[in-house]
Amino acid sequence: MNDLIEDFENAFRKLSNNKFLENSRPGGDMPYFILPYSIEHENTIDKQVENLQKRLQNEGLKILTINLYDASIDILKNKNGLEKMFQLETKRNKTYFLKALQSALQIQQVFMPYIHQKMEESQPNIIFITGVAAVFPYIRSHYVLNNLQNITGSTPMLMFYPGEYSGRNLKLFNLLQDDNYYRALNIKQFNI
Repeated sequence: MNDLIEDFENAFRKLSNNKFLENSRPGGDMPYFILPYSIEHENTIDKQVENLQKRLQNEGLKILTINLYDASIDILKNKNGLEKMFQLETKRNKTYFLKALQSALQIQQVFMPYIHQKMEESQPNIIFITGVAAVFPYIRSHYVLNNLQNITGSTPMLMFYPGEYSGRNLKLFNLLQDDNYYRALNIKQFNI
């Protein structure tokens, strides 16, 4: 737990530094960051993110937190599809249910416009992405990262990732090798 608290303290120092927002990525790369954490901290991560958000807001920054699970539920409710998903879950096999869920939450056509709308409404300085563990396997983190680049522009994004991130490879739950993702920096290793 001490490592997690230290990681969040370190993230606060970096995110609240004026230089971070001025030029968070050298060479004009996407300002994407990942804060990996051990899945054993999953029950406390939301509280840590909430505390970090409050501290940054006290510094005058606007933070938009997108919890992928909550966003999924909101999208399904708005499409009147939540009840249908409950019915499918009980009547169909897992593979069919997974495909139906992924179809309802299409990353490019549905999920990204939802996030874009939230960004337009709040005009954040920084975007936090949470809930990665809760949406596995129907939403994969590398799909989110790859598609966010079309809508976030120069707004820095920090994904809280339950696993390992070497700077090249995502390893969900420290077990499952995900597709490579090269555009994000591990915020623990990022120097301002």
